[in-house]
Amino acid sequence: METNERASSPDSARLTLVIERGPDVDVEELDHLTRQLRDELLQLDVDDVQPVPDGAAPPGSKAVDPTAVGAMVVTLATSAIPGVIGLVQVWLRGRPATGVKVTLGRDSIELTNATAAQVEQLTRAFLARHPK
Repeated sequence: METNERASSPDSARLTLVIERGPDVDVEELDHLTRQLRDELLQLDVDDVQPVPDGAAPPGSKAVDPTAVGAMVVTLATSAIPGVIGLVQVWLRGRPATGVKVTLGRDSIELTNATAAQVEQLTRAFLARHPK
């Protein structure tokens, strides 16, 4: 199973999150940002948050070490997806990352410093494409 496919239980999913680093962010800082986001995600009601192993970069990303450093897989109940998206949006504020790509199956959304209304609209459209 690929890291971004639905998990084995019908009411659970695997989200792949990839932090898009800003122009002044080196690999060490990206690793620090990844660890910060992982720690915050683990505070939510998720089953697990694991880094994407080297060589298993998400489809469409460059297969280089910095991408693997900024990538993680979140295993969670589908009902927890809105909470993860909301946390990522808040987490992005004031950080040097330019965004976070959230992938479920073959569908992705790019979270940036959009307004709360834009994030809500984006989240609803994303979730509507993935019924429980």
